[in-house]
Amino acid sequence: TTVNLTSSDSLNRTNATLTGAWTFNDDDPTDSEQNNETKWYKNGAIQNNLANLTSINSGNTTKGNNWIFSVRVNDGTDWGEFINSSIINIDNSIPTTTTPTLNATSITNQTTNNLTCYFTINDDNTGDTLTANYTWYKNGATNQTGSESVTNGAQKTITLNSGNTTKNENWACQITPYDESNYGTSKNSSNITITNTAPNTTTVNLTSSDSLNRTNATLTGAWTFN
Repeated sequence: TTVNLTSSDSLNRTNATLTGAWTFNDDDPTDSEQNNETKWYKNGAIQNNLANLTSINSGNTTKGNNWIFSVRVNDGTDWGEFINSSIINIDNSIPTTTTPTLNATSITNQTTNNLTCYFTINDDNTGDTLTANYTWYKNGATNQTGSESVTNGAQKTITLNSGNTTKNENWACQITPYDESNYGTSKNSSNITITNTAPNTTTVNLTSSDSLNRTNATLTGAWTFN
């Protein structure tokens, strides 16, 4: 009696373990449960590979599926009938992202360097198409937004080219995971400050006012500032 199927997650999501439980009841007070046999049904079909288990882990469940647990008991002499639990419908697990990190510190993030945001998105539903929605913040205000597809469990990088940054600016990136059904919790990187890039001299030329470079000429040095 009282055959129950419960999920370790309050929302019955794919990241949970399903557990079947029951109460043994016998009209003969001297009898006790000597054995049991269990079955699991997914979408109405028996799952023979799960026979006689009382719990199944998250690797067996997929969003949108429904599950039933069934059990019969033995008192040492006879078997009772199989009794089914109520149905549990598996809901979607929300994807997660690691806290994004930027490629360098303020000491080396000069205006000539690209900024690269590193992160990894993880999802229990291996069949989901995952997307990273990203936001670049400059001095606390939204500067650029976009989205890119990602591979589950693989590190992803999003780059902001150096032409977008100026010295003394403060930058951070934010990542929000999406799995076709739900948005995960957004996470922000630490802030970094763009430092000045030292200038350099290019195209240094020495010319003579005389086409033959003779002693009657003036020599002039010139260069390009960059």
